[in-house]
Amino acid sequence: FRSDHEFWSKYSERFIGNWITYDTPVKEITEFSKRVYLRRDMTGFKGEPAFIRDDNAQKAFSKLRGAIGGVYSWRINNTRNAEEQQRLLREAEFAFKQALAFCPYSPEAVFRYCQLLIGLGRSADAYEVARTAYEFDVENLQIRDLARNLESMKDAPPPQGSIPSPTNRPIQSIPELEAKYKANPKSGEAAFGLASAYFNVQRH
Repeated sequence: FRSDHEFWSKYSERFIGNWITYDTPVKEITEFSKRVYLRRDMTGFKGEPAFIRDDNAQKAFSKLRGAIGGVYSWRINNTRNAEEQQRLLREAEFAFKQALAFCPYSPEAVFRYCQLLIGLGRSADAYEVARTAYEFDVENLQIRDLARNLESMKDAPPPQGSIPSPTNRPIQSIPELEAKYKANPKSGEAAFGLASAYFNVQRH
């Protein structure tokens, strides 16, 4: 974990500045994205301006970082060690935060991070991620539908008791998710779960 964390922190320092931490709020990342990428306001920016102008670099490095976050997420669901799960969870979210800051409209980063946030009961944060991505790419129907589904979930109270992690929820197959959605097509959670599953296997 440490070597990966340090490696990508150095890359981040070159691209956008090394300011993202485990505790950086989602709102801070989305506000940074809109200020720098959309409005081109470089006030206080400590990265490389050329990176902000290079769409291909943003997409490539976001995809690489998001893929590592995806590996961490997979491992969360495949270990029974509670301490290991928490370490993986912290690193997965850290990776997705960086991936989102590198390219806030990357479908891979957006869907994977939203999936993690939903698993943690943080629907409002997931909606913030999707809504911001849609501001960047208003013609992307996948992200539009994701934002709409999450909007219906964002005001729901979080689960009672301890915050759930993805490990508390069994991994469901696509047929199971399809059946769940057909049984309740108005459920934002069911729609999001099915959409995420389709996205993960490239069934756009």
